[in-house]
Amino acid sequence: MDRKVAGFSILELLITIAILSILMYVGVSEYTKYKAGRELMRQTNMLADELGWIKSQSIAKQPHGIVVNVNNYTIFIDNNGNCTFDNDTIVEAKSFISGISSTKTVIGVFDRRGYPLDNNCGLGMDGITLTNNLGSQKIINISKYGRIKIE
Repeated sequence: MDRKVAGFSILELLITIAILSILMYVGVSEYTKYKAGRELMRQTNMLADELGWIKSQSIAKQPHGIVVNVNNYTIFIDNNGNCTFDNDTIVEAKSFISGISSTKTVIGVFDRRGYPLDNNCGLGMDGITLTNNLGSQKIINISKYGRIKIE
């Protein structure tokens, strides 16, 4: 009696495992890039919303400002009107999402008309550049008239 055992050879099994490993590597790396990009966009949108809220509070009540550091930001009320963060009332302090950071420290205050002022009380505010751990960047630009735009 001649019986043949049907099945896979060890070579076929190794080739299948190798192909699946390559596909898993590509899939995981693409998912990691996608997730990092979504987190960067989420943090950028959150910060842009905060800037809009600061602007509206400045128009409705009193001048509010923001200090953006490398890993966090602080919203404050500019009690003394000097466009810097010193002995002012802190409204809220938040940390960035893990893996997101700012490239530089930015200080800005919105006046009662909604115009952004830099830390010398000059018209205009620096843009805020956020980066993720993969090097992607999003920039929040604030025009001298207070328009907030994500690039």
